[in-house]
Amino acid sequence: FYLPEAHNDFIMAVLAEEMGFVGMTVVMGLFALLFWRCYRIIMGQRNLRDRFTAFGITAILAMGAVMNLAVVMGVAPPKGVPMPLMSYGGSNLLATMICVGLLLNFSRTADSWIKSS
Repeated sequence: FYLPEAHNDFIMAVLAEEMGFVGMTVVMGLFALLFWRCYRIIMGQRNLRDRFTAFGITAILAMGAVMNLAVVMGVAPPKGVPMPLMSYGGSNLLATMICVGLLLNFSRTADSWIKSS
């Protein structure tokens, strides 16, 4: 009954309590869709530098999500890692939006097999 940062670091615990299994399944599905799309963007880059940059940005987003879920489930100690795209604003939201904007730019310059789907 006590969450130290319910609106920030433990937002997934609040979401699980309020929306249950279906809500968590939808959120995890949306994150899986985002990371699958990031993978497609990475593989569509011709330039190796762009591919590594897209991979690094995806790794930042994915590790943030995994670390936050590990803290919420009690597997890892609280580190202060907010959930990307969901936690209360601040510098993390700004950094996440910059990362997503860069990935969108990379999706514009990706090979044509990405744009067909």
